[in-house]
Amino acid sequence: MKIEQTEGTELIAAIAASVILYQFDMVFFLFIVPLNILAMRRSQKIYLTAVGTVLAAVTTQELIRFGSLGLSGQGNLLLAIGLFGPLSLLAGSALYFSIDEQVRRLYRFFAGVALPAIVGAVLVLVYEGGSASAIFTRDLIRQQLELLFQTGAQLGYGEYVSAISPDMFYDIVFAVVIRCILPGIAIQLGASVALTDRILGRRSREYRFELSHFRFPEVMLWPFLVSWAVVLLSAFADLGLLGVIGWNLGLFFGLWYFIQGMSILASLLKSRNLRFSALSAAIWLLVILLVPGVNLMVLLGMPLLGISEIWIRYRDVRKENSYENNS
Repeated sequence: MKIEQTEGTELIAAIAASVILYQFDMVFFLFIVPLNILAMRRSQKIYLTAVGTVLAAVTTQELIRFGSLGLSGQGNLLLAIGLFGPLSLLAGSALYFSIDEQVRRLYRFFAGVALPAIVGAVLVLVYEGGSASAIFTRDLIRQQLELLFQTGAQLGYGEYVSAISPDMFYDIVFAVVIRCILPGIAIQLGASVALTDRILGRRSREYRFELSHFRFPEVMLWPFLVSWAVVLLSAFADLGLLGVIGWNLGLFFGLWYFIQGMSILASLLKSRNLRFSALSAAIWLLVILLVPGVNLMVLLGMPLLGISEIWIRYRDVRKENSYENNS
């Protein structure tokens, strides 16, 4: 494959920026943004070359980090869990940008999160299993939690850590994690794609995504209702894996109705010539979500606003349809 000098420079810059961003653990998911920019500016071959190189670099780094822990072969599951985050984002991004651009962004995004979600479900099943590796990993995590609680007590936080036992804390965290695998992947991948659009949108309207034009297909109401019916049923009966799937799908579709609620609000403000930048809107939303009571109203009210558009037309449907492929 012949690469022009300009393409080669962008390729190297994207790889370097991606590897550097990966070092920041709190926002590691942003490491795919440089790759996304490359995908939208250059050929698929250039993009996949960058993805493959970053994949090799990230995998090598995690193998070295894992090896430094001195764990036995039974710790391979722990390594797989550690690699799940970065590899799922790389796979999701590659799927999203490999599908024909004529396909609506929303459906390309669904394809991008589907494979990582399936792999995540398999990891959970293996982790919950009775293999030696699974038992070793669970015991190791519980030991680390007990050590963390002991350290907290020694530092003078005994009254806080004594309110809950390490086992109870483990059960709560695990229950939350397995119910949020799909929405978690969607939020991380979605944030990286949205930031990519924002960066490129400053240069050209070709890449610009308008939140006020987003519409979630009405047919998605049915899987939303079914998944939350399963969640409600799981409160009265132990549904096992079915209940976990219900939570994942319910939160996933609820996330999209939350975005549609924000879209409606943005459209109404825009129609009254009240404009907010993406940054200011994100800051206001973060502030609101940190206010007790108000955050619950927003978390429940925004999706309900999005769902209500099925019956109440807040926007000009004909005008919004012209932007459907862009959302």
